[in-house]
Amino acid sequence: MEENIKELIGKLETTTEREQIIYSLKIGDFFKKKREFSEGLKYYLNALEQAEKLNLNLLTAKCMTKCGISYRVLNQYDQSLKYYSLAIQIFESLNSNFDLSQAYLNCGTVYWKLGNYARSLEFYFSSLKIKEKLDEKIGIASCYNNIGLVYWKLHNNEKALNFFFKALKIKKEFAGKESIAITYNNLGNIFYDQDNMKKAVINHQKSLDISIEIYDKDGEASSLNNLGADYKKLNKLKKSLSYYFQSLDLKLQLKKIESSANTYKNIGKIFHLQGKTEDALEYLHKALHIHEGNKSKLIIKDCYFELSEIYEIKGDLILALKFLKKYLEVTKTIRDDIDFKKIADIEIEIIKEKNQKLSELNKKILDSIEYASLIQNSILPRNEELTQYIKNYFIIWKPKDIVGGDFYWFFPIPKSKNYIISVIDCTGHGVPGAFMSMTANSILNNIVREKKIYEPDKILNLLHKEIRYTLRQQSREAQQDGMDISICYIDVDLQEIRFSGAMQHLYLLKKGKKEEWRNGEREEKILTDLSDSPQCSLNTIKGNRFSIGGKQKEEERIFTKHTIHYNSGDSVYLLSDGLADQKVRIDDKETRLKIKRVKEILLKYCSLPMNEQKEKIEEESMTSSRTGGLKYVNR
Repeated sequence: MEENIKELIGKLETTTEREQIIYSLKIGDFFKKKREFSEGLKYYLNALEQAEKLNLNLLTAKCMTKCGISYRVLNQYDQSLKYYSLAIQIFESLNSNFDLSQAYLNCGTVYWKLGNYARSLEFYFSSLKIKEKLDEKIGIASCYNNIGLVYWKLHNNEKALNFFFKALKIKKEFAGKESIAITYNNLGNIFYDQDNMKKAVINHQKSLDISIEIYDKDGEASSLNNLGADYKKLNKLKKSLSYYFQSLDLKLQLKKIESSANTYKNIGKIFHLQGKTEDALEYLHKALHIHEGNKSKLIIKDCYFELSEIYEIKGDLILALKFLKKYLEVTKTIRDDIDFKKIADIEIEIIKEKNQKLSELNKKILDSIEYASLIQNSILPRNEELTQYIKNYFIIWKPKDIVGGDFYWFFPIPKSKNYIISVIDCTGHGVPGAFMSMTANSILNNIVREKKIYEPDKILNLLHKEIRYTLRQQSREAQQDGMDISICYIDVDLQEIRFSGAMQHLYLLKKGKKEEWRNGEREEKILTDLSDSPQCSLNTIKGNRFSIGGKQKEEERIFTKHTIHYNSGDSVYLLSDGLADQKVRIDDKETRLKIKRVKEILLKYCSLPMNEQKEKIEEESMTSSRTGGLKYVNR
């Protein structure tokens, strides 16, 4: 075969223009099969040049399609779209419907890779419409499969499954095994997202078995990568890593550069979970190096996020913030690329993209606040993580201006049911407060995750030192910013709370007596029951009367640790001063809600489930006991 190709290359200079087109296309196809796409592209471009000279319109469009495919594989998406678009114009003018449907399908794939799902669906449905008229079964199945992929990326698993099953039904009757294996892989991905790991593994294994049977190395590499993801989710990291490395070896053999970048990223994530920080950084940067050269935003986004987390754990706040900023920027562009209304109605009609713009000044201000909000939200614990450790809880977190200085923090103690939870109130409001909270979050993560310091008093002692060092507060000219904080270690087995606070307290709702701890000494007092439920009392465990960071007159700042036993049915509340500082109007006078009223509200609804307590507290804090209402202050 290679001898014939050399012979054809030799004839290119001496043959006719029509023969040059035929020979160039054959040579291009040869290099394409060898996955030498850059070399093949040269001959496709030569064929295109000759076809244009001879005004062979249909052949010109087909050459353009081959160029578009080559540019797509080479990750040059702008060039790929350029040639596909030119081909579409010609196919439309010639009413070449089959070729037109294929060009639409190809365009949809490029937009899918770019994360522009609205445009991707538009082209896929346009292709499907033609293929259904032509009753082209395999093409219909391809459209169904690709549309399913878009809905999968949009997390609409119900629609994705529907299209994948429709594709599989047709493929089993009309298509080859390679195509069937692809759809099994896609079905496995949906079940993976639904946490149905048994079905995910079954479908990915089916895909792998078929690919091995038909010697499809490309499909084999894809299935191995997906099985690596399955076993990662099953927390079988060694097995996961084995599948990922097998996948990577095949992809490198096949010169699948873009796809290998995805596996580099996955391997980096495993090393991150195993605590192998340097290995994780090496593989994530390899993935990033490949994808930053093109516009594949999805993998770039994942790499930025992982790198941000790793550098945060390493204590390199500058690099952590750098990659977090890049992650948020890419996430925003992906979000902006998606027109959800267009996607929801795409089967009926293509609607115009929303194009409403604010004035330049207002847009800059809003973008700044929204950007800060994304940063602050990214550091908050996820509900999925909290519910694994705390069955009944509620959170009221309402910054006045989208962002603020308050945040909450959570850390599960490895290999146990125990956890650390904290509420932090940083100085500064708006964007400055949000960035101060980023600093606090990073230092807390370094103390607890990296240094494995779990006792609340020791955490606060070190946090105070680190904040002063980071903000250079030893100098008199430095800003004396800091934070108030309450932090608890919850020992589930011992039913014990270990608490320390800096200008914040812990509130424990118990039945019977109120118990007050101050500086390690305990005094018992009876509190009048303000609840309609069986008698309960609110116990205040007071933190120290100094903050984290800021001015320090004493030689060394030492925080007190309180150890409190709790019983089943008791409730613990951690508060910043945000709720107590809410402004209300009573008898036509504006005043603050104050902590006394907050305690009364907690007692009043102590017998209700947590979700109902949250509703009642929000209701009570939004309306005063006499007249008027409440407005949230900046917290």
